[in-house]
Amino acid sequence: MGLILISKNLSFQVGLFIRILLLLVATPAIYNQWFLPFFETAIKFNLFSPWLANYGNISMIDSFPYGIVMFICLLPLLYLGQVFDIFLNTNIFSQFFLGFNILLIDFGVLYFLIKMAKSDAKRAILLYWLSPIVIYICYWHGQLDILPVSLLVWSICFVNLKKPIKVQNQ
Repeated sequence: MGLILISKNLSFQVGLFIRILLLLVATPAIYNQWFLPFFETAIKFNLFSPWLANYGNISMIDSFPYGIVMFICLLPLLYLGQVFDIFLNTNIFSQFFLGFNILLIDFGVLYFLIKMAKSDAKRAILLYWLSPIVIYICYWHGQLDILPVSLLVWSICFVNLKKPIKVQNQ
């Protein structure tokens, strides 16, 4: 099932509408309490060691309990959001771009689940894309756990391709 066929699927459209609606009207409290202040401090003071940048504020040291891989994956759009927020004196763009990061990762998980499901793509869309657990955790509660899940799903998909990559001797 190609991207065009996916976009015409009613289940996909409903799930996308719910996600975009939640991105626009519901900012998870955890974003403003933990994640965004952590990224803001790291962007302002020390991008190369974000936890060190937040070390002086003891309440912020555990505010991003994920590793550097997650930090790097989320950073580009959050940085862009910070630029807009500083320029326009707001914090709306950082919130939106953090949620948009999650939406992109979420869509990547769906895409690779469909690739693995092959002939049962409609069921994959229905079971994953409309899952209330995924929607609640990612878009209402604000957890970022979809990123490690995406790495797992992508890895399984690539293992299932059964196309080994040849390593060249130097």
